[in-house]
Amino acid sequence: YTSCIELEFCNGNFEKLAEALNCIITHAKCFDDKLRAYCILIFSLGGQKQIVKAIDMGLDVLERLGEQFPTNLDVKDAATEVLKTRRMLEGQTIGTITGKVINDKRLLTTMEILESLALYSYYGKPEYIPFFACRMIQFSLRHGWSSFTTFGYALYSVVLVTCNDIKGAD
Repeated sequence: YTSCIELEFCNGNFEKLAEALNCIITHAKCFDDKLRAYCILIFSLGGQKQIVKAIDMGLDVLERLGEQFPTNLDVKDAATEVLKTRRMLEGQTIGTITGKVINDKRLLTTMEILESLALYSYYGKPEYIPFFACRMIQFSLRHGWSSFTTFGYALYSVVLVTCNDIKGAD
């Protein structure tokens, strides 16, 4: 069924995607069995320009994966997240950052969702951008490098430049 919803997503057939998705979510035995379906649902909502719904769904899935975000964001929360990330990066070298690689599907899906939500937030909830950028870096430092990590570092640099921290963005 997961291959079916991926195919329907690629074809832009969102009605058939919804039918197959409902079947997976209804009959799957545990959250991990539903995880890929939720991921595709997030992409589907984004593809249908329902950006805020995609972000909200993604935040819900991330919470179930253990990644919680504040609901009422302010500049102070963003600054705290940037400082936390900066502290975690202190003393790191390219070798320590890239030395460990994520192979676990659940962890890779978490990063994939973070990346998608970071992109969607640009259009739907820009106040989340620093949170997604920092969380991608923190997640990578804790669990290892993935193909999504590079985007996280690029976005983190954009956040630092936005905060006038040109040296930190380098």
